[in-house]
Amino acid sequence: MKAFVVMVVCLWCWQCSAPRYPAGVREALAAAGENRGELEQVLAHYAAAPGDSLKWQAACFLIANMPGHYTAGGKMLDSLRRRIDRDTAGYFARKAMDLLVSAMPELDDPKHRQEDVQCVTAEYLIGHIDACFALRERFPWYGEVSRSDFFRYVLPYRLGHERLDGWRDSITPVLPEKYRISSTIQRDLEEARKYLSLPDGQVAGFSDTLVSRLYGELMGACRYLSLMRLCLRRMAGMPAAVDYIPCYPDRNGFHYWRIDVDSRKLNPYMEDALQRKPAKVFRETFDRHAVPEARKGEFMPELFRDPFLEDVTDEYLHTADVTVPAAFRVAGRPEHAYLCVFNDLDWQPTAIGTWEGGKAHFTGMGKGIVYLPVYYEGRRMRAFHYPFVLTASGTAEFLVPEEGERLALHLERKYPYDEEQYEYSAGIAGAAIEAAAEPGEFRQVAAFPAENHYYFSAVLPDSLPACRYWQVQATGEAYFAEVLFYDGEGRLIPRDSLLYRGSAFDGDMFTNVRSSRINAVFREPVRVARVVCLPRSDGNGVYPGDEYELLYYAANGWRSLGRQRATDYSVDYGDVPAGALYWLRNRTKGVEERVFTVEDGQARFW
Repeated sequence: MKAFVVMVVCLWCWQCSAPRYPAGVREALAAAGENRGELEQVLAHYAAAPGDSLKWQAACFLIANMPGHYTAGGKMLDSLRRRIDRDTAGYFARKAMDLLVSAMPELDDPKHRQEDVQCVTAEYLIGHIDACFALRERFPWYGEVSRSDFFRYVLPYRLGHERLDGWRDSITPVLPEKYRISSTIQRDLEEARKYLSLPDGQVAGFSDTLVSRLYGELMGACRYLSLMRLCLRRMAGMPAAVDYIPCYPDRNGFHYWRIDVDSRKLNPYMEDALQRKPAKVFRETFDRHAVPEARKGEFMPELFRDPFLEDVTDEYLHTADVTVPAAFRVAGRPEHAYLCVFNDLDWQPTAIGTWEGGKAHFTGMGKGIVYLPVYYEGRRMRAFHYPFVLTASGTAEFLVPEEGERLALHLERKYPYDEEQYEYSAGIAGAAIEAAAEPGEFRQVAAFPAENHYYFSAVLPDSLPACRYWQVQATGEAYFAEVLFYDGEGRLIPRDSLLYRGSAFDGDMFTNVRSSRINAVFREPVRVARVVCLPRSDGNGVYPGDEYELLYYAANGWRSLGRQRATDYSVDYGDVPAGALYWLRNRTKGVEERVFTVEDGQARFW
């Protein structure tokens, strides 16, 4: 009995003297395996100095959020890293290139990843924490940075999945008030660019496709640039993060950008990021966030399983919550629902919601966007209602086909015509078409319409004789992509009939001539009935010879209204159900296509 009492007292004394770690730290220590001693050494180091209580909290923050962070690895990735270390002179060049290649998922082999919690040493973590706090003491303006912002946006020891090193001590910090890149870093960036600028355009041992991808990323991809800019800010000790839009709702693609975090600003507005409206904006963080729990066997897209993403849409937009009832049969009992946006010719999930009483609830959604509500049956996406527009007032207007009401549609484009392209064509509006039998005897025979358009067409008088010399005299400087001449039978006069064939007559709409006048000289006089001019554009109009298909969204998904080969610069469809969401597809070429509704007889792209 006496021995039992002694044992209980000893156990009680040990528990009282044992460190009381936060729950997240205890979980990280349990996951550390043989590396647990290194992490405990960090905690003990700061616990032993009462004056370093904030550093102890910082150590707890880093260790608690460490699980899930790793250094990407793999045979090809390691080979590239060796090449980077050998060929690039400056430290920042090596760091920038390592950030780039480590962010490419096709190079990362999960079997060769190094989990931070199992390999970070006490020496490394203590050195990093001390370096961060040295910055905090160096710059007086840190008094305006909250502890939370300092921990979240200055303290993290890694930026992505790059190799860990003492990057805080490798470059003298750029003074925050200067907001500049030092000459040393600029030189290192140039060195990094040279890394892939080899005489034969290749990197020995790597495919042309990979080299092209690397070079393209290095020269301007938003993902890489945001990481590089984040690195510069963190090296300077400035609170910063990377925000991103996973899928644009009104164009293809996604976008990343670096943001300076300032707790005094409630609504940071990044013009570069918000040129096109987002449905959701996420922030990449070092600290972990709760993720939705999927029922056993339920598929959930990776975007919503990432614990290092934070929804910050409300910091950018006036958002709305929306509830969507199930209008179609829902198979099984899914735990979650999703809102998709139309991106890259498909519906992409961008928000997750929960079910309650046969309705799905979503929070913080961007307005003025078309969404499709879906759930997953296995791995197959299923719609449970028609697409809808989330209006500026926050209401959902469902796009339900009205089979009893029919429309006739005249369509000239499959993608919106933006302001930049209107500027390219402005000088062609109202341009004069002149003809001459002999050089120098030009007279105006027609003019293009004065209204700016994505293409211009003018019909010439029947009485006009055959002429050899032609010109289009613009009202100002313009970009001419193609000038085409048609005979009285509606046939294109062959380009081979021209004496000279420049960019405006080469049959390629993506080459152009910047001028206020275009001249055409035929080998022999020709009788022209119609002249068409295509200004510089994105190539997303309707073009003769291409095959098009119109679809509308019905209860069971997209339904075709038929295919047709265009004979002019537009296609016409009759007997189209009103009130639906539509999609004009070019089945011949192109990848940029947008869904649209019809308002006042015109297509409104979304």
